[in-house]
Amino acid sequence: MKKTHPEDIVYQGIVIRKHEKRRLRKRRNKVKTFVRSKKNTITAPSILCLYSKNKIYNSTILFIKKFAKEVVQNKKKVTIDLSNVNVFTAAAALCIYAEICRCKLLRNDKGCIKLIKPTNAEIKEKLTKYGFFSYSCLYADEDKEISTEDNVIPCMSGEHGDKYIDTVLDLINEAAFSGDIPEFTEQTLFRSLSEAMLNVWHHAYDGDFVDKDEVEKIGKRWWIMGERIDNQLYIVIYDRGAGVPVTLPKKYKKEMILSVLQKISIMDMNDSNMILAAMELGRTRTGKSERGKGLQDVRRFVEINPSGTLRIYSNKGEYLYRNKSKEEITKNHGLSIKGTLIQWNVKIH
Repeated sequence: MKKTHPEDIVYQGIVIRKHEKRRLRKRRNKVKTFVRSKKNTITAPSILCLYSKNKIYNSTILFIKKFAKEVVQNKKKVTIDLSNVNVFTAAAALCIYAEICRCKLLRNDKGCIKLIKPTNAEIKEKLTKYGFFSYSCLYADEDKEISTEDNVIPCMSGEHGDKYIDTVLDLINEAAFSGDIPEFTEQTLFRSLSEAMLNVWHHAYDGDFVDKDEVEKIGKRWWIMGERIDNQLYIVIYDRGAGVPVTLPKKYKKEMILSVLQKISIMDMNDSNMILAAMELGRTRTGKSERGKGLQDVRRFVEINPSGTLRIYSNKGEYLYRNKSKEEITKNHGLSIKGTLIQWNVKIH
């Protein structure tokens, strides 16, 4: 029998160790892949809606908080499973889209969140029209063509009203008015949208009440979307700032806020009543200054629209005005929307 050379023994040992390392690495990867797919897939509830009862509202907010915590705090990549969703309303869609954008910006990683599309064909089509899947954190200043097919203004984001207002108005004009928006409508829309966007810049992200590091990374950002349905244009705008209940006392003295609420027989300064106070103070200010008329211009649209509805969510508060009944309804939720969302509809003549 041929005698084995010492160098051959060393070489064989190296080969055996390499094979063993490769085998163990493959085994670890299989286990890791299995754990990741099981642990980091977050399944959405079947109803994603802010308009509904507390239980559905809370489950929507908890779902947003859950995937955001995994991505931002725990530094994990997640898959959001929307396959079982059978109700998905516009306000909830914009909030979730905004949170996905926020997570990607904070992580500086566009791949930190993946989506499994809904199996419901109608919802899948609607989200596709909104740009939920085809756009990745679309910004209003990006040099790319934005489609307004199917009478939709897709989800988009910006940081300053003056810079983006013309882009947003052009999209509304194309999507809802076929490029022929009436002058009065354009002027009033301009005032209401610019006020909402500039309010984000000047007040929503006040340094005393928000995470300064986060603002530095993502900017004083707002998100907007819209859609024309029959003769109604629905607009939703959202920011993740401090919220009306926090910023209002910075603009007005507590005594003034209480005085306004007492006039309508309200004593409690909870979140929903603070939104109501903001509306009342806006009404009393309109004769004194050009600033602060934004919500009043929005409400003006609603009041001349027989089917007009204005919804404002801010932190835990909700404000609802329906023109048909002329009734203002306020409600407090157990969980915060983390910022302010305004939705209203305009009649298309």
